[in-house]
Amino acid sequence: MEFKVFERLWWATPVWDCPVEGIDNKSIADYCLDVRDKSSLWKDRALVELNQAVLYSFRKAGVKIIDHHSASKQFMQFMRQEAKEGRDVTADWSWIVPPTSASTTKVFHTEMKDIVVSPNYFYQNIPWD
Repeated sequence: MEFKVFERLWWATPVWDCPVEGIDNKSIADYCLDVRDKSSLWKDRALVELNQAVLYSFRKAGVKIIDHHSASKQFMQFMRQEAKEGRDVTADWSWIVPPTSASTTKVFHTEMKDIVVSPNYFYQNIPWD
């Protein structure tokens, strides 16, 4: 009997997605970002740098991870394949669209039906509660 291990594929943006307000301004300033002027877009640049750092560190450790552009492209491919087979894809848009660079991805501009269909995997109550 052969067992296959489930491989978890991490998506970079949820790994580091946190309020930028919680990041120490001195740490950001150490990267030559002007935190005094909001129009310098320092928060945006900081988030991109964090994303790159997460991608790099996971890959260096041999952990599978995907960037938000690749994940979005794969989801669009999945939607096309399902449409070709005559099946509807249901999804919660807010969970599919990445928090960073959202409007640069095709999923941002795609309408999705957020409905629950069955059969499905559903959360269940903890049996011992």
